[in-house]
Amino acid sequence: MLAEQGYACEPDPRCRRAEILTRHGRLGEATAIWDAVAADTPDDVWVFNNAGLEYGAVGEHETALPWLTRALEIAVRSGDPERLVSQLRDLRAASLSALGREPDDLQTTEPVGFRAPARPMSSATEIAAAFRGSARSPVTWAWLPAEEYAELTERWPDLADSALVLNETGDLVSYPQYCRRMERRIREASEAGVAGIRIVSLRWSEFTKWVADNHPDEDDAARLRARYAADLGRDRSRVIAWPPGRNDPCWCGSRRKYKKCCGAPGPNGSR
Repeated sequence: MLAEQGYACEPDPRCRRAEILTRHGRLGEATAIWDAVAADTPDDVWVFNNAGLEYGAVGEHETALPWLTRALEIAVRSGDPERLVSQLRDLRAASLSALGREPDDLQTTEPVGFRAPARPMSSATEIAAAFRGSARSPVTWAWLPAEEYAELTERWPDLADSALVLNETGDLVSYPQYCRRMERRIREASEAGVAGIRIVSLRWSEFTKWVADNHPDEDDAARLRARYAADLGRDRSRVIAWPPGRNDPCWCGSRRKYKKCCGAPGPNGSR
């Protein structure tokens, strides 16, 4: 290998082999290389950036996120001499979104000694950049059907505190409003370049059994939900393709045509 012959580059030349293995689905072999390089160079932001980028590009967002988090932490702490913070935020935002998680404080923490630019990016540009890493692989969105939404605070308490389901006064929105908000988020992702969007419905009894069988010691509700949704996304009988045809039944289960339900324009023409 070139690395064994003294070839040098940034990041570590071993990462090139890990990239190739990742893109060909040989994730076990790739992970062993990434882990070895990270152990040898624990403060090399390029290594963590490279691994996170490649995992995200093949849709492995659960694996990508810790690498991107570590890279962004290094960049912020060091003052971002490599000028990677903007890229890392974009990549990390894509993984957070794909996993159904809200942006955290790290997404807005500025590097040591940072001075804000005179003209920030437009929101449209930021949205497009945030989802760019997901455009090459299907993304599965978890959705609560009506009977699950009715039990939201008891069964899904962390979701009950999210902006997706709360109105301006802190009360839960109606179920149709929840579905319209889901539609809006999915549409924004699609318009930003995310392809192959799929929706899966969550059922509490099935979810709790899956957790007990697969991750009994995990207590991060959002992480578990994202993993479960990804598993359901592999079962074609459970997947709802988005968007439906205009005259097809709406994905939300209302039995109305999509164009007259979640796909209908809002009062101001927005969707």
